[in-house]
Amino acid sequence: AGGAGSGYAAGGDGGAGGDGVDLRVGASITNHGTIMGGAGGAGGAGGAGNLKGLGNDAPNGGKGARGVGVMLASGCGLFNDTDGVIGGKTGVVATGPNATVTNSGTISGDVDSVRFSSARDTLIVQSGAVFVGAIAGGGGTLSLAGGIGTISGLGGTGVVSGSDSATFSGFGSYVTSGTNWTLAGVNTLAGGDSLTDNGVLSVTGSLSEAAGATITVGAGDNLTFRGGGDSFSGTIAGPGTVTFTSVSDTFDGVRLTAANVAVKTSTLTLKGAITEIGVLTVTTSTLSVVAGGATLSGGGTIALSDNASNRITGVSAGATLTNIDMTISGAGLLGAGQMTLNNKVGGIINGNGSRVLTLDTSAAQIANDGLIESTGAGGLTIQSAIANTGILKAVGGVLTVNGAVTGSGTAVIAGGALNLTSSFNQNVSFTGASGLLELAQSQSYKGAISGFSHTGATALDLVDVAFVGLGEATYLDNGSKTGGVLTVSDGVHTAKITLVGDYTTVSFAAGTDGHGGVTIVDAALAPAPQQRFVAAMAGFGEKASGPVPLPADAWRSPPHLLAAPRVAMA
Repeated sequence: AGGAGSGYAAGGDGGAGGDGVDLRVGASITNHGTIMGGAGGAGGAGGAGNLKGLGNDAPNGGKGARGVGVMLASGCGLFNDTDGVIGGKTGVVATGPNATVTNSGTISGDVDSVRFSSARDTLIVQSGAVFVGAIAGGGGTLSLAGGIGTISGLGGTGVVSGSDSATFSGFGSYVTSGTNWTLAGVNTLAGGDSLTDNGVLSVTGSLSEAAGATITVGAGDNLTFRGGGDSFSGTIAGPGTVTFTSVSDTFDGVRLTAANVAVKTSTLTLKGAITEIGVLTVTTSTLSVVAGGATLSGGGTIALSDNASNRITGVSAGATLTNIDMTISGAGLLGAGQMTLNNKVGGIINGNGSRVLTLDTSAAQIANDGLIESTGAGGLTIQSAIANTGILKAVGGVLTVNGAVTGSGTAVIAGGALNLTSSFNQNVSFTGASGLLELAQSQSYKGAISGFSHTGATALDLVDVAFVGLGEATYLDNGSKTGGVLTVSDGVHTAKITLVGDYTTVSFAAGTDGHGGVTIVDAALAPAPQQRFVAAMAGFGEKASGPVPLPADAWRSPPHLLAAPRVAMA
């Protein structure tokens, strides 16, 4: 107790109560009972007032502060079981690093229930845990383990469900594990902070991740963003699954190294440099590129589902999407009439679905230095003009280009159909056993064609030249059997097509394409059946092996094959 006052002096304050338990370095304790900090001593009595003629006695001293419930030194561990109760001026205090407190019972304090001092301290919150008084994180780790609960206010003053009278602050790392946890309210991860999901975590509030912060999802675990308004500028990593189902989330310079990221029936804004994407699956959703543009790199994949409602578009005509070295595949729409698209040398855009993938940037010319290809039955359609210094490739289905093609690139037909409805003068290589090249402006075509089949399974469709009958197609070799010129004329319109290779033994057959143009094939095999081209010209002969089957309107009708003269020799 405090000493009594002398004369008119106030009484002394009572002494502080002792700690309930003090653990030395590296020690640990499990509590199944009650641990309380000692009560402070009573204050001393004040001096008598009549000694000074004042009439009133001097005030008594204050009561001493309660002691700490449990004091932890460096490396200590405390497990407070479901029947454990710990209390004091502060319930638990860790004075050094690497202290771990696990609570399944009750920890209370007059001000703080738990107070850490190091970024290497950890608080593990088990199901049923109760905290009375604030939790001061000291930059350490808050781990939510087992059961079902709600947490809110990461990065600020937060609350864990079941402990509404206890707030937490000052943690730098957060870990969730167990059946289900919900992250509500407004949450922030500053640079250097981390959130690790080792269970099922659903974000119904908002989360803002700054550059330098990390979100990690464990193997077999799930993190779902449902609330909207989330933004990510740090890293999203781990072998688990991250799903976005809200309508207003933003990737702003994020490193997306997580193995499985899905965007479902939502809108995700792309901004800045988005790197190291593993696989980002987009299902009936929109990826919206901001006016400042977005850049994709890291060699991963954006996989659009086989659904026409998928979109990658710009918020305005000035938005630019630059694909450095990633694969964008599936079905849907890129551009939606307002976006500039730059597909760099390592970039791949692949229409591999049963529905079409359309590239439409309106008046903005597409720049392709990489590969744009069709491999699925749905094909790929380019509505816009394209500056192609890379490769346009038809492997399956139909690759249709409705805009003018410029640049020094090439085209490849490896079993599919390449339909060019505007100006085009690049070289074309047939590399498969079958395929179709359709030229709407064949009369002005200045490129060269190589690999045209000697087995009758490839075809040229010249839309601007009519079929008139015998003698329409003639070939003039260059004299060295390395190429020549195929001339096709209806008497009014003439196309001169440069072929690369030896065609001195080939008989070219002309026939109607069924739409006013003429189709040219090698007549070495039996005539094609009288139906529209399907199954990649399977009808040109039993030896032909076609690509992925084409939709009914992909090919023009096969020619009524006529006996054409043998090629003319130079």
